[in-house]
Amino acid sequence: MLRTKKLIFLLLFLLLPFLLFYSQNKSEPFSFIITSDIHYAVNIQNNEETPKKENNIRWQQSELTFKPLLNTLKEQVNEYTPPPVFWINTGDLYDGYDPYTGQSLAPEYVQKEIKSFITEIDDSGINIPILNAKGNHEVKSRHLFPAYKNIFLPFMQNRFQEPIDNTYFSFNYGNSHFIILDVLPDETDNGINHNFDLGEKQLKWLENDLMKNKDSEHIFVFQHVVAVPPVATGYLNLRNPERGEKYLKLLLNYHVRLVFAGHRHTLCILEYKKENNSFVQVMTNTKLFDLQTKEPENVITEKDIPGLIAKAKLSSNNVSAAYIADFAPNITRILQNNMPGYIIAVVDNNRITLNYYAGVSKKLYKQFIISRDPETRNSVIDKM
Repeated sequence: MLRTKKLIFLLLFLLLPFLLFYSQNKSEPFSFIITSDIHYAVNIQNNEETPKKENNIRWQQSELTFKPLLNTLKEQVNEYTPPPVFWINTGDLYDGYDPYTGQSLAPEYVQKEIKSFITEIDDSGINIPILNAKGNHEVKSRHLFPAYKNIFLPFMQNRFQEPIDNTYFSFNYGNSHFIILDVLPDETDNGINHNFDLGEKQLKWLENDLMKNKDSEHIFVFQHVVAVPPVATGYLNLRNPERGEKYLKLLLNYHVRLVFAGHRHTLCILEYKKENNSFVQVMTNTKLFDLQTKEPENVITEKDIPGLIAKAKLSSNNVSAAYIADFAPNITRILQNNMPGYIIAVVDNNRITLNYYAGVSKKLYKQFIISRDPETRNSVIDKM
């Protein structure tokens, strides 16, 4: 009898974070963690070849920085007020590259990398749901997708305790709506070419999802690449400008508050306004190889926007130049630099506070405050 009681107590203890996630009142304020481009890597042994130095660094940096990052996030989960209820990463969770060739890992090795990543998470003691918006490193080659689908999606589902049967999905928490997008869906055949896109099927799903949840107090979107390009490459829908324009109109017309992205391994926050509607876009860089950076470099602010346009016009890529020149005039505020770290977002009524922590520390680097115009429902940056 005593043994049975102990077993029941242990099960309840293990399930407590998930039970709280779904059974509590879910009233504001609440917080959640955002990371991007972690690039976790494992050492793939090969006795016949010596790995290239730059590729070999990938797993060495993972060994040096991943556990400290997890320890810090565990402390934040346990100590932060209000405590984070989930953790969302915007792509490239693991590296997916063979350190000897620089090409995609063979299927058996990418399975090893994913399973090693999952083991590290499970052993860390971080007991909140972990979600991911698929990036290009998860599916650099077509043969990598089955490992993501068959190993990583079930891992997300087990932690989330809700069905996740697709690489794009949405969910509600309290009066907030969260949308996870896949910028490399199968239908666009982009797993090889990396011409980022949503595809018609996902775009239609997104439109329906936004329509159903238009009365949500806050709508947050998570994707690997940016919707608004502050830099010359890696923005959404380059492959299909018409879909890109429709996508942006959805973000603006349904008053999406924030779009979280990554891919470019940089910190960037900007406010995008067009036709009297606006949203805020945030890029995060949690790349394990960069987490020891001490001081930010390559700083860009709104004063540099004319220079961005001029630089784009000089680009040899005419499509990129046209996109940059079209987007930049509608960027009303921007701060961009290469400081790595992670974000804890706090949602409290109309005020959203983004606390950006440097590297693997709990040292606050920047605080961004996003408010909402009560008449237009537009999100604006109050502080950065």
